[in-house]
Amino acid sequence: MTRARNLILAAATLAAALAFAHPAAAQTAAPVVDGVVKPGEYALDMTDGPVHLYYTFTANRIYMAVVAQATGWVGLGLDSSRMNGAKIFIGYYDNGKPAFTDQLGQGHRHLPTDSFSALDHAVLRSGGATTMEVTLDRSAFLQSGDTSLDVIYAESGGDDITAHHDFRGSATLAVR
Repeated sequence: MTRARNLILAAATLAAALAFAHPAAAQTAAPVVDGVVKPGEYALDMTDGPVHLYYTFTANRIYMAVVAQATGWVGLGLDSSRMNGAKIFIGYYDNGKPAFTDQLGQGHRHLPTDSFSALDHAVLRSGGATTMEVTLDRSAFLQSGDTSLDVIYAESGGDDITAHHDFRGSATLAVR
């Protein structure tokens, strides 16, 4: 009974993520990781509350951007639908300058790690929104034949990355 319930829950989660995801404007090249998301820069996007998630999968890379209507940190976690075990990337400002950290989710906390890292990143705050863009090595997060990727995302009104989030969500993204 538990296995059947888990399969139904997984199918419902995937269906919900696919319902939110929609193709962005026609993409012509790999996204430019500069902290500014331009129309058509990413292949797909979805919105959940104050968070807008953009993503593109290529043969070797994963490009993702999180834009939140927040003046604090933004976070993105991969490989888990929960914080525990997620490979987390956090963009924030430290003493007025953009900052970025790789963290590993442990329970309901996250700690710095050097077991994985983004290939490139950018953080920008403008007009009451914070944007974080990352370029990732696809093979670090997806195996050949994977058709989906679990992600979590969050935002906060402050830049203390140890403070609790103001909003959080999760999705299962179809790998295209």
